[in-house]
Amino acid sequence: MSTDQYGPIGGGHNRNRTGADESRVVLRFRGIHLAAANPQIYDYLLTLPDEVALIWGSHWTVTKAIFFLNRYIPFANIGIGIYSDFGYNTSNATCHALYSTIAWMIICGVAVTMTIFILRTWAIWGKNQIIGYGLGILLLMACIAMSVLVQRILRSVEFTPVVPISPNLRGCFITKADTLQYICYAITLAYESVIIVLTLIKGWQHLRTSNSRLVVLLYRDGILAYLLIFASSIANVLVLLLGPLEYADLLILTQRVIHVILTNRIFLNIRRSALARRLVMTRPEVIELEDIRST
Repeated sequence: MSTDQYGPIGGGHNRNRTGADESRVVLRFRGIHLAAANPQIYDYLLTLPDEVALIWGSHWTVTKAIFFLNRYIPFANIGIGIYSDFGYNTSNATCHALYSTIAWMIICGVAVTMTIFILRTWAIWGKNQIIGYGLGILLLMACIAMSVLVQRILRSVEFTPVVPISPNLRGCFITKADTLQYICYAITLAYESVIIVLTLIKGWQHLRTSNSRLVVLLYRDGILAYLLIFASSIANVLVLLLGPLEYADLLILTQRVIHVILTNRIFLNIRRSALARRLVMTRPEVIELEDIRST
């Protein structure tokens, strides 16, 4: 189903509003997008010393590469998003290229974030092959499904010049797009639910037999992060299904920032605790806590 709506880079057209009304809504929408960058930058500056101390000097592994992808891809995403919102004299072809780039970067970013959760869940389950392969296959299926949906959305997107609406507006202005984002969010929500359930099950088993601060930290941070990410996904689905069409993508960058901040902090907290407690590296790809191995 196609409809007039706001897209992730600028807003959409409502024929019942005046140019001044359109301008105010678009500026409000873009202001929220711009504001989403603030916590990302602030958290980066807060955690940069930990990154330098805990990550930079370590050997290159799969987990280290995934961390850097999760850490720095969002900055490119935000930069492209800001340009698409405020760039001067952007053509329809340029806008479509920007829109496509943002969409695919978000899909890739979600895959990277979920990979961190997979490795962490696999570790707390003692590198159980069923858990590892099962979560990996589910992630692959989710990415394929979301890619198909994104491709369909991209084919439906249409843009219009912003100057006729208001000479003060800049950037890309979406007039039409397929409203399928909620399915992507629902897929993410379902996958996060699986991760939460697996973490709660193993956490209940471990915490019954261990009072280790490191084990408590691992589960506390993980469960809180999952719940916050889960809540942001629910908020996105509710906005899409219940809110005005022009706000369909209102929280897309906010949710992405929440994903990135929380997963990076989980990774850094584990590395920090590992350094203090002489974490055992059984394989380059997976960090396994000595306390967990003994339970």
